Amino acid sequence: MVCSLLEVQGDRLLGLSATGRLLLWNLADGRLLKSVRSPAPPGKLAMVQLVRWPRTNTVAYPAADGRLVLCELEAMQLHTLEAHNESFYAVFVVGQDLCTVGTSDGILKAWQRIAPAPAWQCNAPTGIIGGQEAGPDTGQILLITYDGQTAIHVLRSGKLHLHRALAENHARVVCSANWQARLKILQKRRTAKVQELCTQIKECVAAGQSGEIDTLHRQLIAMGSQTLSLALQAWRAAKEKDTVGELRARYSLAQRLPTDAPLAATSLSRYGHVLHESWLLRDALTVYAHIGGPEKDHVLPGWLEQTAEMMEGDDWVAHAKPPIPDLVGAATILNRPFTGRWVLNVLGTIQFPEGLLTAEGLVRKYEQVRNEEGRSGLPVAEARLFHWLSRRMPRTIATVLFIGAADPATEGAELAVQVLQDGLQTILVEHLLFHAVGTLKQGQSAMDYNNRTTEVLARIGRPERAGPWLRAVRRALSRAIQRLHTEAVYRRREGRD
Repeated sequence: MVCSLLEVQGDRLLGLSATGRLLLWNLADGRLLKSVRSPAPPGKLAMVQLVRWPRTNTVAYPAADGRLVLCELEAMQLHTLEAHNESFYAVFVVGQDLCTVGTSDGILKAWQRIAPAPAWQCNAPTGIIGGQEAGPDTGQILLITYDGQTAIHVLRSGKLHLHRALAENHARVVCSANWQARLKILQKRRTAKVQELCTQIKECVAAGQSGEIDTLHRQLIAMGSQTLSLALQAWRAAKEKDTVGELRARYSLAQRLPTDAPLAATSLSRYGHVLHESWLLRDALTVYAHIGGPEKDHVLPGWLEQTAEMMEGDDWVAHAKPPIPDLVGAATILNRPFTGRWVLNVLGTIQFPEGLLTAEGLVRKYEQVRNEEGRSGLPVAEARLFHWLSRRMPRTIATVLFIGAADPATEGAELAVQVLQDGLQTILVEHLLFHAVGTLKQGQSAMDYNNRTTEVLARIGRPERAGPWLRAVRRALSRAIQRLHTEAVYRRREGRD
């Protein structure tokens, strides 16, 4: 009489007889392929089950004398292990471990390989006749007692804890579907649901229904697809030309996505491009180092390296395309303090046709005007050589710099005048700059520092705040240029005479 059957190797059927014999049949034609003598199972035959142990490619069952019997499927070779003092019935797999529970001794033992002793053991209820893992990777075990009571227990910290009792009180045997097959079905369902959510998010973006998008992203994240959610957030931000939003998503994505993952190079390339667009050039170079550099049509050869090196100092001015508040936000995402001089506005161009004018000459005449008029409230002028940065190759230009007064209305504001010599004339180009100065205080975060920078920047943008100072400086500068023009004309006439 056969007390238990188990399908093995896809086209084979393994059976255990009541007298102690393992029988292997071919399912296709019913032929008996092998018959191997083995220890007899315990007396309650209806409670005996053959159990597949995938880790060792064996089949296990309990013997009547308390031993655990393992049969290697390929060679049909038997191993017997001392498991419990008396007959037992509960044999099941938890994770990759093979577990047994003694009916009389109340001990749960777990084997991780074919060995004389278990890898670990713990106390369990007595009278157990059946068991089964309640779900993959849950640590929960369903146990059945001799009188038919069922309960779910949890393995935690090497001990078995009662989780909850079930209403069923007539159970004798517990079995379940193949977890691997069930997981494949669940995975297919999950994949289909994820694809559905992605489609809905894209449709909402196209329709401008932003209210539903956050809910859909939360569902994606709850399903364990946070990486996909971040990729969709980055895609949406790029579509809406939201540089800060895209950088935030791609920064988080770069922390999660392994560099050898599919499409990782494409994602990193876009991340490097957004860093480049946000003028976080050192970070862009670090990213590009992993993927062999930026795409050639995105940046001039050598521009990144040269410009990044120049931005290490304090003698540069950048004319950036993104709004400066966006650049501050981008620096905050990467926990970088926002620093440097940035062009807020090009105020105008002045031609000086009366010969070549130097920055030093303009500074001397401005200082003369300032002192003669007693305008001590006006800033001191300073001749500097600045690297002027843009998406083209940097240019080093002689510049006259006027720094805002030390009060909240003009903090961070500077007037910079480029002195460009063109043939026999000089062209002066006036720029209003924002100079993010100061250093992080001890204990101050980059976010706090950048928040204050944003406040300072907003004050400069109000005409009623920085406007009066700027008009006064430009008036004094204009008078200095007029004097230089008059003096140049006079000298030319003197030369004719």
